[in-house]
Amino acid sequence: MGKRKNSEVELVTWNQIMDDALLDALEYQSNIGNRVSGAFTSKAYDNILKELSVKFKDVAFDKEKIKNRVKYLKRNFGTCYDLFKGLSGFGWNAATNMWSAEAGAWKDLIKKRPEAQVWMTKPVRNYKRLEAIFGDDRATEEDAETAAEIKERNARLNDVESGVQVDETIEEVDFLVSQNQATIGGYDVDPESPLLNKSSGEEGTSKQKQKVKRSKYVEAVNLNESFKTFANAIKESTAEMMKPQQRLPIPESEIWKYLEELQLEDEEVEDAAYLYLTKEPDRLGAFIGCLSHRRKKILLAMLRDAAVI
Repeated sequence: MGKRKNSEVELVTWNQIMDDALLDALEYQSNIGNRVSGAFTSKAYDNILKELSVKFKDVAFDKEKIKNRVKYLKRNFGTCYDLFKGLSGFGWNAATNMWSAEAGAWKDLIKKRPEAQVWMTKPVRNYKRLEAIFGDDRATEEDAETAAEIKERNARLNDVESGVQVDETIEEVDFLVSQNQATIGGYDVDPESPLLNKSSGEEGTSKQKQKVKRSKYVEAVNLNESFKTFANAIKESTAEMMKPQQRLPIPESEIWKYLEELQLEDEEVEDAAYLYLTKEPDRLGAFIGCLSHRRKKILLAMLRDAAVI
């Protein structure tokens, strides 16, 4: 995606079903040998493009869109994987798609690594599948972003700021900003930036030039804040559209097993609970994740709050 795209380029908004299909295709291409030294071949991406185009006929896929999504999934997983790998006291919860630990363990980790706090509430779907595909890459330098990739990514972000449509999901933009990986307009907005502090010869002593530099810095900060607001606004507006496609953390048949274990006295309450949990994946995750002897009480409280019973 080195070249900038015009406003007629159709964006792809990835959802969970599309991500699942993409991972299926990646696993298959890896199994049949279309992955060399950790990198998927051009033939692999050709095959994946054909497969996804058949499954999702109304989506305007191309190889670059698929590659960009793979990069995002890999980077998002890798940030989480590198943080928790080998940590004692933390375990992966497949029902909630999140890392779990005692409150004290979280507190100690966040004290050492403040960036860990986001993972207390941020799920990573298909974590184990991503680990199987990309886990080995984390031990090699091949997983690190190259200078060319960083330059390309920043060019895409600058396109967003200038109003040019690019193949970049709001999910990815928000992730990059939250991880302080995004720069706007080519300026470094770190308070310790060389833009403000680095000087040489007469340039470093020129108050007029320093004033210009500070003006550019303030402009960059304002652009950065505007960009964050823009990304968050679009993310919030698309969240509701994505809800109908949100997948349950467990199959529907497993929900009945949980309900049967509770031995609810009224069949109508049991039916209402099933319908409620299948419509509310987040509530279902909370229901599964709570202590087993508290599930009945928690469930009834959920149903009352939702005016289901």
